[in-house]
Amino acid sequence: MRQSMVFQTAGLALSLMLAVPAFGQVTVHVTDLTSGNPVPLAAVQSLRGGDALETQSTNAEGIARLSYSDDAETVQVMALGYATVTVVWTGASISVGLPPQALELDSIAVSVEATRRFPGRLQFSARRDEHPGLFLDPFDIGIKSKYGVVEVFRELEGIRRTRWTGPRNMPTIVSSLGSGCIQYRLNNLPVRNGNWNYWPLSSLLPQDVMAMEIYRFIGEVPPELRKDAWPPNASHPCGLVVIWTREAWE
Repeated sequence: MRQSMVFQTAGLALSLMLAVPAFGQVTVHVTDLTSGNPVPLAAVQSLRGGDALETQSTNAEGIARLSYSDDAETVQVMALGYATVTVVWTGASISVGLPPQALELDSIAVSVEATRRFPGRLQFSARRDEHPGLFLDPFDIGIKSKYGVVEVFRELEGIRRTRWTGPRNMPTIVSSLGSGCIQYRLNNLPVRNGNWNYWPLSSLLPQDVMAMEIYRFIGEVPPELRKDAWPPNASHPCGLVVIWTREAWE
């Protein structure tokens, strides 16, 4: 009997140790409910009675850390392109899956048309200064595309090449952030068939490509380009790759 009580006490102590957050922090892990990929730049709040006690943003791994508080009642998570989710504050680590949600994009069309008046190099430079993402300039492209345009995507943070299929045995480019899918924009026009085995992507030659803007999930996509991050008839947005060719660069 005494030995059984010792084991029960030890088990209870272990459970309590696991429930207590390290260093007075509570870790919140936010993922896309559809793909399971992390959602960066999500706003994570601890709340009491609807009032925010603390707000933090998730990192590239979809993780935010809130200070432990006996006053907190719920945790609310908000991210661009997703429905807001509220869960009960437990004082221990929390995992939250965000369901993708359509964005209202009607007001963006005018801005997209306006960008066509400016050379690609000016649009590229302005967005590189103002938005997150991966920006490959002509120097980067020249080094990485030596053996083909798709080689540009090799060893980029948050980007993978997978499923080498099709008549030209070309890969599918996917993101490890957000919903995972990628849409394309060639100069100032959206690409409706984002398959590297087929036109227009299949027609690109290394010497034709000047620069790329790579937005790995909808939260990185600039507002004026977000309508191009939605696949036809899709329920959730993707990341977006903007490819600038020589003819639109200057």
